[in-house]
Amino acid sequence: MAASIPAIHFEFICVVWGPSFTDLLLKVGIPSQLASGNLPSFRYRETSSYIIYTTSKDAEAITASPAFGMLSRYIHTEIRLIDDIDLGRNRYGIVSECQMRALTAAEGTETAFVWPCPDMIFADGAFTAMANIAATGKRAI
Repeated sequence: MAASIPAIHFEFICVVWGPSFTDLLLKVGIPSQLASGNLPSFRYRETSSYIIYTTSKDAEAITASPAFGMLSRYIHTEIRLIDDIDLGRNRYGIVSECQMRALTAAEGTETAFVWPCPDMIFADGAFTAMANIAATGKRAI
């Protein structure tokens, strides 16, 4: 009999602000992640979280959207506000700062990170494949 694989805690960390990228997340990004072979069938969704780093203004639009409502039905969701960050500086530096916040918050835990961007489209089955590879003990996918 094969050894059982312990549940893996995944954190899906998405950084988004501004109306155009927030709209892309809600109309393109999240819907692709909700394809049947992605979050709905993701074997670790009960032990995982989807965390969105965004502004207060954009959080209102996100949490009011049907896409976020559907996402929340499949995985624990959380909004972390970035109102303290100067959004006038380099956007890649802002994304990196938010990613560092996520890494720091998970320090001391066994967490697997996925970094979906607002305009990223995942093929149906991508998350199932990711979970299957992770179950073999791979540390990076």
